[in-house]
Amino acid sequence: MIDEILATGRIYPPIRAYSGDQVVWEGVMHEHREPEAAVPYPMVLMQPQWRIEQIMRERLAGLGHYVELGTEAITFEQDEDGVTVTLKRAAPERLLDTYEEERLPVAADVLGISTRLYARARRNEQDAHVRDEETQQLLLGYRDGSLAAGERGGERAPDATLEGGRLFDALRGPHFTLLALGTAHAALVKEINATYGAAVHAHTVVQRGEAGDLIDVDGQVHDHYGQGLVLIRPDGYVGYHGDESGLGAYLFEVTVTGA
Repeated sequence: MIDEILATGRIYPPIRAYSGDQVVWEGVMHEHREPEAAVPYPMVLMQPQWRIEQIMRERLAGLGHYVELGTEAITFEQDEDGVTVTLKRAAPERLLDTYEEERLPVAADVLGISTRLYARARRNEQDAHVRDEETQQLLLGYRDGSLAAGERGGERAPDATLEGGRLFDALRGPHFTLLALGTAHAALVKEINATYGAAVHAHTVVQRGEAGDLIDVDGQVHDHYGQGLVLIRPDGYVGYHGDESGLGAYLFEVTVTGA
Protein backbone atom coordinates (compact mmCIF):
# COMPACT_ATOMS: atom_id res chain seq x y z
CA MET A 1 0.00 0.00 0.00
CA ILE A 2 2.88 2.38 0.74
CA ASP A 3 4.34 1.81 -2.73
CA GLU A 4 0.99 2.73 -4.32
CA ILE A 5 0.73 5.90 -2.23
CA LEU A 6 4.27 6.91 -3.19
CA ALA A 7 3.61 6.18 -6.86
CA THR A 8 0.66 8.59 -6.95
CA GLY A 9 2.39 11.35 -4.96
CA ARG A 10 3.94 14.40 -6.56
CA ILE A 11 7.06 16.40 -5.70
CA TYR A 12 6.40 19.94 -4.52
CA PRO A 13 6.89 22.44 -7.37
CA PRO A 14 9.45 25.25 -7.12
CA ILE A 15 8.31 28.25 -5.10
CA ARG A 16 8.85 31.93 -5.89
CA ALA A 17 8.03 34.75 -3.45
CA TYR A 18 7.41 38.35 -4.50
CA SER A 19 7.49 41.76 -2.87
CA GLY A 20 5.54 43.81 -5.35
CA ASP A 21 7.00 42.90 -8.74
CA GLN A 22 10.39 41.93 -7.31
CA VAL A 23 11.36 38.33 -6.67
CA VAL A 24 12.70 38.09 -3.12
CA TRP A 25 13.16 34.33 -2.87
CA GLU A 26 12.86 31.22 -4.98
CA GLY A 27 13.72 27.64 -4.38
CA VAL A 28 12.29 24.23 -3.54
CA MET A 29 10.73 23.05 -0.31
CA HIS A 30 12.60 19.75 -0.30
CA GLU A 31 15.80 18.77 -2.10
CA HIS A 32 15.72 15.41 -3.87
CA ARG A 33 17.20 12.60 -1.79
CA GLU A 34 17.78 8.97 -2.61
CA PRO A 35 16.35 6.34 -0.26
CA GLU A 36 18.69 4.87 2.32
CA ALA A 37 18.39 1.95 4.71
CA ALA A 38 17.93 4.31 7.65
CA VAL A 39 15.56 6.62 5.74
CA PRO A 40 13.69 4.54 3.14
CA TYR A 41 11.17 7.29 2.32
CA PRO A 42 13.11 10.57 2.37
CA MET A 43 10.93 12.65 0.04
CA VAL A 44 7.99 14.80 1.16
CA LEU A 45 5.30 14.40 -1.48
CA MET A 46 2.02 16.13 -2.26
CA GLN A 47 -0.84 13.69 -1.93
CA PRO A 48 -4.53 14.62 -1.68
CA GLN A 49 -6.24 13.18 1.37
CA TRP A 50 -9.07 11.70 -0.71
CA ARG A 51 -6.57 9.69 -2.75
CA ILE A 52 -4.93 8.17 0.32
CA GLU A 53 -8.35 7.28 1.71
CA GLN A 54 -9.28 5.70 -1.61
CA ILE A 55 -6.15 3.53 -1.60
CA MET A 56 -6.78 2.45 1.99
CA ARG A 57 -10.43 1.64 1.26
CA GLU A 58 -9.45 -0.47 -1.75
CA ARG A 59 -6.91 -2.32 0.37
CA LEU A 60 -9.50 -2.97 3.08
CA ALA A 61 -11.99 -4.17 0.47
CA GLY A 62 -9.40 -6.63 -0.78
CA LEU A 63 -9.18 -8.01 2.75
CA GLY A 64 -12.96 -8.31 2.98
CA HIS A 65 -13.62 -5.20 5.07
CA TYR A 66 -15.17 -1.80 4.50
CA VAL A 67 -15.22 1.65 6.11
CA GLU A 68 -18.31 2.52 8.17
CA LEU A 69 -18.70 6.30 8.04
CA GLY A 70 -20.58 8.35 10.63
CA THR A 71 -19.99 5.72 13.31
CA GLU A 72 -18.70 6.02 16.87
CA ALA A 73 -16.81 3.23 18.66
CA ILE A 74 -18.44 2.93 22.09
CA THR A 75 -16.45 0.01 23.52
CA PHE A 76 -13.34 -1.89 22.43
CA GLU A 77 -12.57 -5.25 24.09
CA GLN A 78 -9.94 -7.85 23.26
CA ASP A 79 -9.49 -11.38 24.58
CA GLU A 80 -7.99 -14.68 23.42
CA ASP A 81 -10.90 -15.19 21.00
CA GLY A 82 -10.54 -11.88 19.20
CA VAL A 83 -11.66 -8.24 19.30
CA THR A 84 -15.19 -7.02 20.02
CA VAL A 85 -16.15 -3.47 19.13
CA THR A 86 -19.52 -1.91 19.92
CA LEU A 87 -20.52 0.70 17.34
CA LYS A 88 -23.09 3.48 17.42
CA ARG A 89 -24.32 5.16 14.27
CA ALA A 90 -23.63 8.89 14.68
CA ALA A 91 -25.36 9.97 11.48
CA PRO A 92 -27.31 8.40 8.63
CA GLU A 93 -25.40 7.77 5.41
CA ARG A 94 -27.64 10.18 3.51
CA LEU A 95 -26.49 13.03 5.78
CA LEU A 96 -22.82 12.35 5.07
CA ASP A 97 -23.54 12.60 1.35
CA THR A 98 -24.34 16.32 1.75
CA TYR A 99 -20.81 17.25 2.84
CA GLU A 100 -19.38 17.84 -0.63
CA GLU A 101 -22.59 19.56 -1.74
CA GLU A 102 -22.04 22.25 0.90
CA ARG A 103 -18.29 22.41 1.28
CA LEU A 104 -16.97 22.22 -2.29
CA PRO A 105 -18.45 25.63 -3.27
CA VAL A 106 -16.94 27.09 -0.10
CA ALA A 107 -13.52 25.65 -0.96
CA ALA A 108 -13.76 27.08 -4.47
CA ASP A 109 -14.70 30.47 -3.05
CA VAL A 110 -11.75 30.41 -0.64
CA LEU A 111 -9.40 29.76 -3.56
CA GLY A 112 -10.97 32.70 -5.38
CA ILE A 113 -10.48 34.96 -2.36
CA SER A 114 -6.83 33.88 -2.08
CA THR A 115 -6.27 34.62 -5.77
CA ARG A 116 -7.81 38.09 -5.47
CA LEU A 117 -5.82 38.94 -2.34
CA TYR A 118 -2.58 37.78 -3.95
CA ALA A 119 -3.27 39.88 -7.04
CA ARG A 120 -3.95 42.96 -4.89
CA ALA A 121 -0.74 42.37 -2.94
CA ARG A 122 1.25 42.15 -6.15
CA ARG A 123 -0.20 45.49 -7.22
CA ASN A 124 0.91 46.98 -3.86
CA GLU A 125 -2.62 48.12 -3.03
CA GLN A 126 -2.70 49.77 0.39
CA ASP A 127 -5.59 47.67 1.71
CA ALA A 128 -4.33 44.39 0.28
CA HIS A 129 -3.78 42.96 3.76
CA VAL A 130 -7.10 44.09 5.23
CA ARG A 131 -9.35 41.19 6.27
CA ASP A 132 -13.12 41.54 6.51
CA GLU A 133 -16.20 39.39 7.09
CA GLU A 134 -15.65 37.59 3.78
CA THR A 135 -12.11 36.49 4.58
CA GLN A 136 -13.14 35.59 8.15
CA GLN A 137 -15.94 33.46 6.65
CA LEU A 138 -18.63 35.05 8.80
CA LEU A 139 -20.87 35.38 5.74
CA LEU A 140 -20.87 31.67 4.86
CA GLY A 141 -24.25 30.10 4.38
CA TYR A 142 -25.96 27.12 2.80
CA ARG A 143 -29.29 28.63 1.77
CA ASP A 144 -29.44 26.59 -1.45
CA GLY A 145 -28.40 23.30 0.15
CA SER A 146 -30.61 20.26 0.58
CA LEU A 147 -30.36 20.57 4.38
CA ALA A 148 -31.82 24.10 4.41
CA ALA A 149 -35.56 24.27 5.10
CA GLY A 150 -37.66 27.34 5.80
CA GLU A 151 -37.08 31.08 5.76
CA ARG A 152 -33.88 31.04 7.82
CA GLY A 153 -32.68 27.59 6.73
CA GLY A 154 -28.99 27.55 5.84
CA GLU A 155 -28.17 30.79 7.65
CA ARG A 156 -25.55 31.09 10.35
CA ALA A 157 -27.40 31.27 13.68
CA PRO A 158 -26.59 34.51 15.51
CA ASP A 159 -25.87 34.71 19.22
CA ALA A 160 -28.34 36.29 21.64
CA THR A 161 -28.51 37.32 25.29
CA LEU A 162 -30.38 34.90 27.52
CA GLU A 163 -31.13 35.09 31.21
CA GLY A 164 -28.02 33.68 32.88
CA GLY A 165 -25.99 33.20 29.72
CA ARG A 166 -25.82 33.29 25.93
CA LEU A 167 -27.58 31.37 23.19
CA PHE A 168 -24.22 30.05 21.98
CA ASP A 169 -23.87 28.30 25.35
CA ALA A 170 -26.96 26.23 24.55
CA LEU A 171 -25.72 25.46 21.04
CA ARG A 172 -22.24 24.35 22.06
CA GLY A 173 -21.68 20.63 21.50
CA PRO A 174 -22.18 17.85 18.93
CA HIS A 175 -25.98 17.92 19.17
CA PHE A 176 -28.80 19.55 17.22
CA THR A 177 -30.63 22.27 19.15
CA LEU A 178 -34.35 22.85 18.75
CA LEU A 179 -35.62 26.29 19.76
CA ALA A 180 -39.38 26.34 20.24
CA LEU A 181 -40.36 30.01 20.26
CA GLY A 182 -43.20 30.85 22.60
CA THR A 183 -45.19 28.72 25.04
CA ALA A 184 -47.27 26.73 22.55
CA HIS A 185 -44.74 23.94 21.96
CA ALA A 186 -44.02 22.74 25.51
CA ALA A 187 -45.40 19.25 24.85
CA LEU A 188 -43.35 18.92 21.65
CA VAL A 189 -40.15 19.96 23.45
CA LYS A 190 -40.73 17.26 26.06
CA GLU A 191 -41.40 14.66 23.35
CA ILE A 192 -38.28 15.57 21.33
CA ASN A 193 -36.02 15.34 24.38
CA ALA A 194 -37.48 11.96 25.31
CA THR A 195 -37.22 10.58 21.76
CA TYR A 196 -33.82 11.82 20.64
CA GLY A 197 -31.90 12.03 23.91
CA ALA A 198 -28.41 13.48 23.46
CA ALA A 199 -28.82 13.88 19.68
CA VAL A 200 -31.28 16.78 19.93
CA HIS A 201 -31.55 19.27 22.80
CA ALA A 202 -34.97 20.95 22.71
CA HIS A 203 -35.83 24.17 24.57
CA THR A 204 -38.76 26.53 24.83
CA VAL A 205 -37.58 30.11 24.26
CA VAL A 206 -39.82 32.70 25.86
CA GLN A 207 -39.76 36.39 26.61
CA ARG A 208 -39.65 38.00 30.02
CA GLY A 209 -42.62 37.13 32.22
CA GLU A 210 -43.33 33.81 30.48
CA ALA A 211 -42.49 30.28 31.65
CA GLY A 212 -39.87 28.46 29.62
CA ASP A 213 -36.38 26.95 29.51
CA LEU A 214 -34.55 29.89 27.94
CA ILE A 215 -35.50 33.52 28.62
CA ASP A 216 -34.95 35.81 25.63
CA VAL A 217 -34.22 38.89 27.75
CA ASP A 218 -33.77 41.38 24.92
CA GLY A 219 -36.15 39.75 22.46
CA GLN A 220 -33.29 39.11 20.00
CA VAL A 221 -34.25 35.51 19.26
CA HIS A 222 -37.90 36.36 18.65
CA ASP A 223 -37.02 39.41 16.56
CA HIS A 224 -34.81 37.29 14.30
CA TYR A 225 -36.95 34.17 13.94
CA GLY A 226 -40.47 35.27 14.86
CA GLN A 227 -42.55 32.33 16.09
CA GLY A 228 -42.39 28.63 15.35
CA LEU A 229 -39.53 26.14 15.52
CA VAL A 230 -35.85 26.56 14.72
CA LEU A 231 -33.56 23.54 14.49
CA ILE A 232 -29.89 24.54 14.63
CA ARG A 233 -27.24 22.14 13.40
CA PRO A 234 -24.13 21.20 15.44
CA ASP A 235 -22.04 23.50 13.23
CA GLY A 236 -24.16 26.53 14.20
CA TYR A 237 -26.23 26.83 11.02
CA VAL A 238 -30.02 26.76 10.88
CA GLY A 239 -31.33 23.53 9.39
CA TYR A 240 -35.09 23.78 9.80
CA HIS A 241 -37.25 26.88 10.35
CA GLY A 242 -40.98 26.36 10.33
CA ASP A 243 -43.87 24.76 12.19
CA GLU A 244 -44.46 21.30 13.62
CA SER A 245 -45.79 19.86 10.36
CA GLY A 246 -42.38 19.50 8.69
CA LEU A 247 -40.13 18.93 11.69
CA GLY A 248 -40.54 15.15 11.95
CA ALA A 249 -39.61 14.55 8.32
CA TYR A 250 -36.56 16.81 8.64
CA LEU A 251 -35.34 15.08 11.81
CA PHE A 252 -35.70 11.72 10.06
CA GLU A 253 -33.29 12.96 7.37
CA VAL A 254 -30.58 14.23 9.73
CA THR A 255 -30.69 11.90 12.74
CA VAL A 256 -30.49 8.17 13.34
CA THR A 257 -33.73 8.03 15.34
CA GLY A 258 -36.60 9.07 13.07
CA ALA A 259 -39.62 10.90 14.46
